[in-house]
Amino acid sequence: MHVSSKVAFRLDDVFYKALNKSECIALESDPTQWLKFMHEDFGFNYNMDNYIHGDNFYANLFRLSALDPVQIRSVIRFDNYLINSYLYRKNSYVDDFEEETYLDMFIYQAGRKNNKPVIGLEDFRESRYLTTKASFNVNKRKPDDWFIKLMEKKNMFMFQEDVYRERDIELLDSIGAATNTKYYREHMLFKRNANMVHVLDSLMHKKIVFSGVGAAHLGGEKGMLHMLQEKGYTVKPLVSKQTKYAKAEKDKLEQKFTNPELFLQSTSDGFISIKSFDELREFTADGIKYYVAPDMTNGAYLTINRLNTFEYLPNQNDKVDLNFYKKPIIRRCARNNYRKTRI
Repeated sequence: MHVSSKVAFRLDDVFYKALNKSECIALESDPTQWLKFMHEDFGFNYNMDNYIHGDNFYANLFRLSALDPVQIRSVIRFDNYLINSYLYRKNSYVDDFEEETYLDMFIYQAGRKNNKPVIGLEDFRESRYLTTKASFNVNKRKPDDWFIKLMEKKNMFMFQEDVYRERDIELLDSIGAATNTKYYREHMLFKRNANMVHVLDSLMHKKIVFSGVGAAHLGGEKGMLHMLQEKGYTVKPLVSKQTKYAKAEKDKLEQKFTNPELFLQSTSDGFISIKSFDELREFTADGIKYYVAPDMTNGAYLTINRLNTFEYLPNQNDKVDLNFYKKPIIRRCARNNYRKTRI
């Protein structure tokens, strides 16, 4: 669901028929909100330099170094990892075995290109809180015995691929129970499952919903399928063959282009103004400013990279003008004492 592997794209005719009949799309979260929340909460516009400068933060932050030609080349051929993670999730090493995007995004784009509303089943910040909490205690010290014996006969990667090919949801849930801690499953799956089922239930009373969530959320006693059954829904698999119809529908969706609404956006300093399909979000790394605006519906993006050449600075000054510091600089220290500096 969250990957671009061709295994995840074994989409039969019934997939596209259900998609076409639906009135709205429900995903774990609304992709258009991802970059917005990440930028607001993590502050890409300044925080990335904290990791780069390390212990010499202030010395490095205010150092004006000569422009490195290699730095210019790196800006020109910059492969924005943010764009790849949001729009494509491509891995160049296995490119022949991947689609142009991942399944969540494909479903989102299919809905938006056909003017269907897209609803996020989770609150973004609550979901991130739960997944972050789960990450502190992921794996059991020792997997269950049956799983250990199974792994002696089969490679884990191949086994997992086969599970997805066979669409064995219950076995996938059993693998999670055999390898992950109860704490992890409670926060990564069960609590989120309950949240998503609650929103999904409220939607299905009003509209025909096409919903897509990760396969790990579906199986087991606390999986979304069982939760829906407990609410009185009849849950059954829809199966069909993959014919020319499915291939034609997939090609039609991928080739369809929706004209985005463009509006004037400016950089934070007002130096650049440009028509964009989304807000220009700024972040910095190693003295370079990057502006990102994705067009989620069409799988396109706009990026602007700015590198300061410091051409306005002279190479040398015979005399330093101290008029900027006519008064002493007074700083209050941690122990409530003051430090006075005169330049």
